[in-house]
Amino acid sequence: MLLNQAFSLKETPRALFWIGIFLISFLGMFYLGLNSELIKKWYLVLVGFNVIMSLVALYYIVLSMKKLKQNTEEGVIGSKFTWSFIKIVPVLVLLPVLSFYLFSFGSIRDNLQIAESQFDEFNLKVAGEVDGLYRSTNSVAIKYYEDRTT
Repeated sequence: MLLNQAFSLKETPRALFWIGIFLISFLGMFYLGLNSELIKKWYLVLVGFNVIMSLVALYYIVLSMKKLKQNTEEGVIGSKFTWSFIKIVPVLVLLPVLSFYLFSFGSIRDNLQIAESQFDEFNLKVAGEVDGLYRSTNSVAIKYYEDRTT
């Protein structure tokens, strides 16, 4: 009974809940961006979390829109204005947020690929220099040994 009073599927969660969800998602994306080895293992967890929370949000949006439609039919003051405002919200809010997430994941992956290719190039250069230094040192050692033994 207490659980029914504390958590009802028919009442939308408070704004603080959605702010917390957004912060978890954003900080998760930021943390994965800082730790490149975790992106390959954990990005599906973040994507799954975002998809699940988006479905939960969609449920509450549909529920609120049904309630608003009912209020509009009953003639509640301000419901017609709210209904017209809601038609604009997806264009103003959802598309920029989704494009931000897509851009962020794309730029993180691009930066990782660039860093990996630069690291490989650096390793090849260093390995070539170390091999050259080894050959030079080895030839000097051989010449020194030949000079001392002859």
